[in-house]
Amino acid sequence: MIAKVALRVAAREAAARQKRSVVYSFYGTSPKVGRLLEATLPKSPHERWHKGDARPSGRKTETWGVRVELGDFSDTRALVRSVDAFLRRDREFLERASACTGPRAWSDLSVLQFVYPFVPTSVALPSGTLATLGKLGVELDCTGYPCED
Repeated sequence: MIAKVALRVAAREAAARQKRSVVYSFYGTSPKVGRLLEATLPKSPHERWHKGDARPSGRKTETWGVRVELGDFSDTRALVRSVDAFLRRDREFLERASACTGPRAWSDLSVLQFVYPFVPTSVALPSGTLATLGKLGVELDCTGYPCED
């Protein structure tokens, strides 16, 4: 019985590790964001967007953004290599984005992971990667989404 439970837990843990997605986003309502995205974009494949919504007062609220999907990963080392490569390749863009961040503009690396109940799963980024994120003003957001078989 214990062996059966252990196999099921190991299978769930392996499945959870295979469901990691990493996405970089730079977005905001500050006009600085719009001007930056007009002047420069990431070298990585990306999706740029701009939206404008009219408020009841007639004023428009505009948001601008760019999104870079770094991929889906089952192996933590591959995830780290991809993040490090992105940080090297798009350093110039990330430095410029950092100058625009504030209360109305965000630079964010999201690690999304599906997790199973009672199965410990984690993502550990090396201190060098974390230091580079910090130097470039990129926030790290790790989110676990519950799932079942």
